[in-house]
Amino acid sequence: MNQLTLLESTTKTPIEVLLQIEDDNTVTAKRVYEFLEFNPAHYSRWCKSNIDENEYAEENIDYRAFTINGEWGGQSTTDYKLSVPFAKKLCMKSGGIRGEEAREYFVKVEEAHKNIAMNLSSLSPQMQMFKHMFDAVASQEIKQAEMQKQLTAVIEKTESAEATIANIKDIVKAESDNWREWAKTTFNKAVDNSPFKDYQFLRNESYETLELRTGCNLRIRLKNKRRRLYDAGATKTQIDKITRIDIIEEDKKLKEIYTAIIKEYAIKYSA
Repeated sequence: MNQLTLLESTTKTPIEVLLQIEDDNTVTAKRVYEFLEFNPAHYSRWCKSNIDENEYAEENIDYRAFTINGEWGGQSTTDYKLSVPFAKKLCMKSGGIRGEEAREYFVKVEEAHKNIAMNLSSLSPQMQMFKHMFDAVASQEIKQAEMQKQLTAVIEKTESAEATIANIKDIVKAESDNWREWAKTTFNKAVDNSPFKDYQFLRNESYETLELRTGCNLRIRLKNKRRRLYDAGATKTQIDKITRIDIIEEDKKLKEIYTAIIKEYAIKYSA
């Protein structure tokens, strides 16, 4: 029995179900090609002649190209997002059994619409009026459902934005009395949420940003600080423990600017 008659109830047409039409009313060229049961080896040539070089197809309206990792041979290949009307046209114009099934199906759909139109024209004026009223109500309900869908999407985006704002407020609020601990915790959180997850790389980058904004050289300041400690009789262990963060913490200007830099990183990667 024809597969087009074996589908469960759905708001999509049988052809659309078989083509696996996506929620955005598009389908991939690869899926159409598989539906038509053509030889996978000729996929690229079929796309070129039926999509790229199709004088009746308009890019970004009928189709949009994108690159994927091909499942046929494991190499990168080009696929296309096709509009539903364009995908149906490709099915109808193709050869083979599936192409014939698609043509037969759409012919039947067209005949059904013609019969419905003829039957409606024979209705009494009163019944035609009721029909128009019903169509108007149905159209309104469809519009309301679409508006509700859009409203839900807006609410979800708003809630996400509110969560982001709350997170930013937590980040930019005044740091705790223990500045060093706050700086460490906040910066580490930013690193954990960054795509790099490389503490040393981002730390060095933050120091470079500080030097650019202030015109200072942290390494020279660190070297001078250690020399002063040595001259004061500090032990090697005490001297080696001094780091660039110590240089920053003891300088009010550097500390304020570096605090702002840490917050920028936290907002960028954690908000």
